[in-house]
Parts: sequence; structure tokens; C-alpha cells
Amino acid sequence: MAVVVTTVLTVPVAAAVPAAADTPARSSHGLAHPAPASAAKPRTATPLDSTAWMTLDASRHTVNFVPLVGASGSSTLSAYSSFDVAPTAYYIQIWDLTAHTLLVSCPSGNTCSVNVTQSASTTHSFVGTVALSAASYPPAGIQSTSAVNYVAWVSGFAPYYSVSMSALSQTFPPYNGVLTATSTTDVGPTAYYIEIFDVTTGTLIAQCGTGTQCVATVSYADTAHTHVAFISGSGSSLPPPTVRAASNSM
Repeated sequence: MAVVVTTVLTVPVAAAVPAAADTPARSSHGLAHPAPASAAKPRTATPLDSTAWMTLDASRHTVNFVPLVGASGSSTLSAYSSFDVAPTAYYIQIWDLTAHTLLVSCPSGNTCSVNVTQSASTTHSFVGTVALSAASYPPAGIQSTSAVNYVAWVSGFAPYYSVSMSALSQTFPPYNGVLTATSTTDVGPTAYYIEIFDVTTGTLIAQCGTGTQCVATVSYADTAHTHVAFISGSGSSLPPPTVRAASNSM
């Protein structure tokens, strides 16, 4: 089994709403507990600087079921905020968008981490937020959110696949760029494709059934978009079927 992950870009989100009174603090393990009086978080939500940002990164592992390989099928998701949330009413939270669950909620600091594990082949999408404490997505009072991060769990003994993506050129605004997804394996003799998706709109923008590269030219008038590449079965929605590898995001 192999776990392949994507890295992310940041997407700022503005506008906050008033916080609910007496929101419980949460530990780095996502378990609710009363905050010490000296560390009590403000009860009033004050909008933060509009330049606030955050990212979500996933650790890279190579995993399969061979007994001689001592790795486990887990990946560590780490969210990084541009500010310490401790003196604010906000929390750093990481969400599994595929399972519709909150993974972890951190009431202080500018980092928050959690391990994720799956026992079978699957692909999940994750996102990090700085917002008011919540148990369901999207939380209220979002101050900043990461781009979506995909983690693919791959079982079996198929050849190892890996894919990366680079932008050859980009100006902004407007946002114009050439995206190149490069695979370590020629997909031609396989049942898989190199696919490039616009994560912002959820649309497939390029699909290549042969070779080790797939190229897409993009142009956006006033908003930068996030993109990710997969080696997978043919599919036009996120995530595509039978994911064998996922690239960094751009």
C-alpha cells in the first residue's frame, strides 16, 4: 500500500460572525475540555486582519502490506496559521471532507496536527480552517482556510506511481499559467491516466492517456485557482476513480 499526498496553496477567506457564548476549548487531540481561567478565550469574535492565511500539509509515506516493510498506513496532516489563535475566539481545525468529520481542533498556537489512517484503498480530501469552534463543516466565522488536500491510500503490488506538477509561467492578475503534470511512469501501457483538475471549480481541465507528462494552459481574469494532478482511472469529478498517485497543489 502507498500513501500519496498533495501539498497546498493558501486561499484567504474573510468575514466573521459573532461567536457563541461559552464555547469549550479543545485540545490538540480534538477532545473538548474546560479551558483554564488564565487561558480562557474571548467570548466576542473580533474580525482578524484580512491578510490572515493558513496552509495544510500532509506527510509523505510509502506503505504496502509486505511484512518486511515496517511503515503504517497513516499520514500526518499539519495546519499552519499566520497568527496565534490563543488570544482570539478562533480555533485551528482540520476537517475530513470525504467522511464529513472534524479531525482535530486546537484553541492555541499557530499549528495543529492529526494523524489519519485508512485500512483500504481510498482517497480522502481534507481542509484546514481558522474559525469559531464547530462540530460540522463549514464552521461559522471563518477567518482563513487552506486549499483542499488529497491523500490517496493505495493497496496492492502495482508498479509505484508518483506525479508532481509545476507551473512554467504565471502572471497576476490576470492569472495565466502553463501547468505540467509529470509522472514517474508512462501511463500508456496501463489502465490509468494523468489528469489535471481545477480544484477551485471542481472541473477536469486536462487528461492524458499516454506518456509521462500532461500539460494544461489556464487563464483566469481576477481570481487565482488551485490545481491538482492525479494518476487514476478516467473520471471528470473529484476525486477521480482508482487513484494511484496525487500531486502537489498549485
